[in-house]
Amino acid sequence: MSAVNEYYRKARAVALISIWVLLWLALFLNISSSIVNTFKKVTLVICVIGVWVVGASIFWNKKVARRVILAIGIIPILFLSMPGYRYDKALLRQEYVNELSKYENVNYVWGGEKRSGIDCSGLIRAGLINANIRRGIIGLNPGLVRAGIFLWWNDGSAHELGLGYKNRTKRIATIKDVEEIDYTIIRLGDFVVKADGTHTMAYLSDKMWIEADPERMKVIKEKIPGSKSWKGVPVYVMRWYQLE
Repeated sequence: MSAVNEYYRKARAVALISIWVLLWLALFLNISSSIVNTFKKVTLVICVIGVWVVGASIFWNKKVARRVILAIGIIPILFLSMPGYRYDKALLRQEYVNELSKYENVNYVWGGEKRSGIDCSGLIRAGLINANIRRGIIGLNPGLVRAGIFLWWNDGSAHELGLGYKNRTKRIATIKDVEEIDYTIIRLGDFVVKADGTHTMAYLSDKMWIEADPERMKVIKEKIPGSKSWKGVPVYVMRWYQLE
């Protein structure tokens, strides 16, 4: 009977390790993909939970490993459940601009929001996602991390960004042409959205803009938008409420 039990124990261990490896592979493939959608986000969450649960089952009998696994699972939950506190908006705004700039020359990929490929609305969102999470972790402010997770989970097109994006953005002005922007009212990190909702780009500083340009198929910076698609097109000047 003990031999049978030993056989099933080893078979269970092999099965758990095989599942764990497959979950890690699925997680890697998910993370490495440029395109992000709701299905991939749900899959990512399932893979992360699966890796933790199966890993706990494999290493539970090892004292040190068990403590590490419990810490990995419990500490983030406790941190995110704590109340956030007021943050320096100017610092977050500058962090946002810095994060946007890191995407320069990244390839344009429709539906992407990563450094392996990104589209116009993905750029606007990814910059603030990264800024929130970075400042939240550095400053131990769970409110900022939660804000970043919210933006990551709730996808939004350029059209949605121009319409308020779940009460996260506000319209500052409507102008006939992006070249007519009044730079006395615009702030770092503000962005413009074409009135028809087809494209968007963000303001960095000194009349410098950044956009994921579908014509040149990469993220570019320039002082005066060179794409003909911007010429004479009505735009909305937008601002993140979080940076207000």
